[in-house]
Amino acid sequence: MALIVAMIGYWIFGIKKKTVRFDVESLHINQRIRVNAEEVDLILLDFNKIGIKVRGKKMVPMQLYFAFRKSDRMDGLAQLRRWAEKNNVSIQYKSFMMWV
Repeated sequence: MALIVAMIGYWIFGIKKKTVRFDVESLHINQRIRVNAEEVDLILLDFNKIGIKVRGKKMVPMQLYFAFRKSDRMDGLAQLRRWAEKNNVSIQYKSFMMWV
């Protein structure tokens, strides 16, 4: 039973490995999702979750939700803050909803 719940959580919440790369004016998630800085409304941080909210959307799309590994969290957050600062994207610390 616990395995089924874990599998459903994995499927629903997208708890899987994602890679994030910060370019000068965009960020890439899993090498196939590119988000330009001008499309980003704001970056939401909720404990370990990070959501990229795009302009015109009320919720964070599931593919734009990720978390840094515990060992990479401090460096990843520092890079995210630098990227946001360079591209004039605000960061808010609050809970958020995402599309499923």
